[in-house]
Amino acid sequence: MSGQEDSHNPEDDTAERETWEEELVNSTNNSTGPNARSHTDIGEEEGEEEEEEREDEADVLDPSDLVETDLFQGLANGIRRERGTPDLLPFLAALVAEVSSKIEEQTALVSALSGDPLQDSARQCYELNIRRFRFLLASYHRSRIAKIDRYGAAILDSSELQQRCSHPELKYCIGQFVSKGRCLKDVVLKRLPTELQSLTQQSQLSPGMDMVGTPPLDGYVFVKLLRDAGHVPVEDSGSNMVLMEAGDIYVIKYCYVRDLVHSRAAVLL
Repeated sequence: MSGQEDSHNPEDDTAERETWEEELVNSTNNSTGPNARSHTDIGEEEGEEEEEEREDEADVLDPSDLVETDLFQGLANGIRRERGTPDLLPFLAALVAEVSSKIEEQTALVSALSGDPLQDSARQCYELNIRRFRFLLASYHRSRIAKIDRYGAAILDSSELQQRCSHPELKYCIGQFVSKGRCLKDVVLKRLPTELQSLTQQSQLSPGMDMVGTPPLDGYVFVKLLRDAGHVPVEDSGSNMVLMEAGDIYVIKYCYVRDLVHSRAAVLL
């Protein structure tokens, strides 16, 4: 043959074989080394993750933190009750006074610690706690004022509802009703016939105050018992009774558990 034969270098084969061996060793170490995980380890980890998920779900589904163990939880439950119930609940005078006293006490501590740079952490904790309680107090008062604005006429017409208000709330209710009535008369009612100028009746022929709104008490609510309540009637006739114990959760008409919510034996969810 006149053509020149291709030369073959055996050192190239040796280098290529060494490269394959190194890759094989590395892949074996990655799968069986100290950081490798067997099927058993993976299964155990998956089981632990599922158990943690179940624990998290149990924490969410079990509202055991609703038990009133401190001022913060008591006030938070008060807000939850006011927002969840259609009617105005009795004013929590003792709790509000205790929270206000705690705010004043911690405000004084903040003033005392403000000149000491070594107490900055403690002072910031007190300030955070003060802001937290002030926010809860404002939310509680706003929830009650919203009901007073909506059912002011019904509150002024019932001595029972008036007793549930604090003195400032009752004063606000009277002022709000008078101001609203004066505005309506000046803008609309004075232009109507005399028999149609009432704020509480559609006409003089109406049997009662048919224009005074009242809270709906027949709606269904989620309620949790904070302490044993015994047998509670769950029908208008009172023939059907249910034993309600602490920790029980019910979906029930609000009118059947109204007294329990008012007495703070139950809380709405």
